[in-house]
Amino acid sequence: MNCSNSRLEQTVDLNMLGLGDFFQHPLVPALLEKLFETRSGLLVVSGPEGYSLTRGNEENSAGRGILPSGRRMIFFTILENLLRARNGGSCIFITSAPDEIRRERSLKRLVHVIPVENELQYGERIAQAVAKNPGLLVIDNLTEQSASMALSAAQQGLCVLTQLDSVLSGPAIKRHILKLGVAPERINSLRWAVCVQRVPMLCPNCRQPLPLSGRLYDRLQDAIRQFPDSLAFIQNPAFYTAGSCDDCQQTGRKGDIAICDIYQRGDFDQLPWEENSLLPARSYLAYLAVRGTIAVQDWLDFDTNQTLNLFELFKQRDQALAHISAQQEAKILELTAAHRVVEQRTHALVSLQTIAQTLLQATDLDKLAAQVCRQVCELCHAERAVLYYRRSPDEIELLAASGWPAPIQEGRVEVKLLPGFQGGMQAYPYRQAPPGIHFSPSEGAIKAGLCVPLIAQGEPVGWVMIHSLSKAAFLPGEIALLQTFASQASIALQRAGLVVQLKAKIRALEAAQRELAQKERIERELELARQVQQSVLPTSFPTVEGYLFSALNSPARQVGGDFYDVLSLDETHLGITIADVSDKGLPAALFMTLTRSLLLAEARRAHSPAAVLNNVNEVLLELGKANMFVTLFYGVLDCTTRKLSYVRAGHDRPLLLRDGTITELDGKGIPLGLFGPEFFQLSEEQIQLQAGDWVVLYTDGLVDVENPQRVLYSRPLFIELIASQTGLHPEAFCQGVFSALRTYQQDAEQADDMTMLVMEVT
Repeated sequence: MNCSNSRLEQTVDLNMLGLGDFFQHPLVPALLEKLFETRSGLLVVSGPEGYSLTRGNEENSAGRGILPSGRRMIFFTILENLLRARNGGSCIFITSAPDEIRRERSLKRLVHVIPVENELQYGERIAQAVAKNPGLLVIDNLTEQSASMALSAAQQGLCVLTQLDSVLSGPAIKRHILKLGVAPERINSLRWAVCVQRVPMLCPNCRQPLPLSGRLYDRLQDAIRQFPDSLAFIQNPAFYTAGSCDDCQQTGRKGDIAICDIYQRGDFDQLPWEENSLLPARSYLAYLAVRGTIAVQDWLDFDTNQTLNLFELFKQRDQALAHISAQQEAKILELTAAHRVVEQRTHALVSLQTIAQTLLQATDLDKLAAQVCRQVCELCHAERAVLYYRRSPDEIELLAASGWPAPIQEGRVEVKLLPGFQGGMQAYPYRQAPPGIHFSPSEGAIKAGLCVPLIAQGEPVGWVMIHSLSKAAFLPGEIALLQTFASQASIALQRAGLVVQLKAKIRALEAAQRELAQKERIERELELARQVQQSVLPTSFPTVEGYLFSALNSPARQVGGDFYDVLSLDETHLGITIADVSDKGLPAALFMTLTRSLLLAEARRAHSPAAVLNNVNEVLLELGKANMFVTLFYGVLDCTTRKLSYVRAGHDRPLLLRDGTITELDGKGIPLGLFGPEFFQLSEEQIQLQAGDWVVLYTDGLVDVENPQRVLYSRPLFIELIASQTGLHPEAFCQGVFSALRTYQQDAEQADDMTMLVMEVT
């Protein structure tokens, strides 16, 4: 079949595939297009994860630490471009987080994922992948376990794409790779390194023009001479420095922006110190500085600021380790002293046996907790006690308190609010007010406090806290006696808790019986919801001379997230739309209804499709549900002139059937409900229709049909199917397409909603 624009599938469009949103330097597109043509060697996307300082000079942008680079998002976008440049081909992805890859809708059908359960498996998994000789091998991270094998695979002629957590860039990235244990002779397999970072931007409200004079002028001239290409794209360069305003909290900087360093390994005989990046990071900084995006000082002092930040990070980490070591030594001393005291207090076990028998006879959890609080106060001569019962791994409940004058706070608290809850089986000092207790210092100062874990069968079932307002500390003998009592009380609490759980399960069984009786009613309500949703979709279209319409819809669940419509805007204009919500089921149906209502409200206000969708997107961001978006095609047809103006907000490209040729309609745009006006972009296109033309709109559920062997129908087969239906009436056209897809699907589950809308120009 002749497809007039099949080359579009092989064209790498940086703006369309996302990289144009990250990088502003005009040299980036051409350099990355060269990268996408690479067929062998190692391709590295590097950048720091982001590390914050606990303190810093707020007037200096370097005092903020190392900003997260956004490396992962750029890595996946480059991967999509590499796959697109190859027009398919085999791709193997080795990763320790396979679920994240499977959630990437644009990748899950194109790559074969090999999971890694631990770091030691990287070498084995890479060897398995190399044996299959894929067109592209992707490794999620370059580490000591994966670096050597990754470069070995690149030496064997494979194209290997990977990530690296690093602040280095350009030729220096090779030093980081060598530190991972790679043999020096393998480093020549490195072909490209795209190193990304983020730097703070000047606050646009308070930035100040920078007077150029003296030593600063000399430094600036020297720097510009190093990177003349950074001024080549700027007609009127301007330099700015940071100001101060409330909008930027007096820092002079607001937000951040991505920069990159693009390095390509060139002549292998070139000496290391003679190598340079194709686009150095400092050149990128120079470009941003002359545009006034960043402060001149941040450009000139970039390396110095990075070095100072790294030094501060290392110093703070050493201090934290020293503090932890001191705490551990103190804990060891406490445990040693407690052990000696326990040996001296064994004679108290006789009296504790009698108490234990009494506790084991109790089955009421609340009464048992109150009895334990009274008993611990008597054992160690304390005035106050509180008992917490562990309801779940993350929640504790304050069951009882003794001696506290303030009322107990109702409800449960998070277990992490209990300091030292992971400290083991031994008691530890705790002089603060217990979590969940309203306590004022005017009620008396706490002089001594102790928290004792209640352990049963190796697991904590609760904690008991005791406090004294009179003595400075609890004696070692009292602590040992308390811990012995705690072991008996924990068994009694566990037993009483099991009784409570058993009663709760009985009540749950009774509730389940009632739920079963309601299940049939819920199913009837869902069926009613499906009927209501189907009634929203049009069953007939406006009758306009010279045009015929037909549509067909099949939701994957009882209710779906696709919709379509042909709107009569006035006597000579029709609105044509089809859309696909990112989710399925009832949430998608609700989001679909919201989007359709907004589109109907906005469509009659303007005949510009771009203006209509811009307004719909703004309202969706205010009213829509988080993590949901919708791809949408919307066109306005002038029935008199046969001119179709349209926008494509991330939706599948419509097909134009003309004289036996199928063409994909152009247009760029991103889905609705994701970004605000500053990032939301649409291109409004126009096409002149003529008699005999067909316009076919569809959702991706028709292309993603799987057979019982989980083999996708694929887009080429779908286009062939469309071509085979020409010459039919629009209604028969839709029926024929759906019938062929159901034959291919057989008894496999329908994975996504399927919708088609066709228009014939007669």
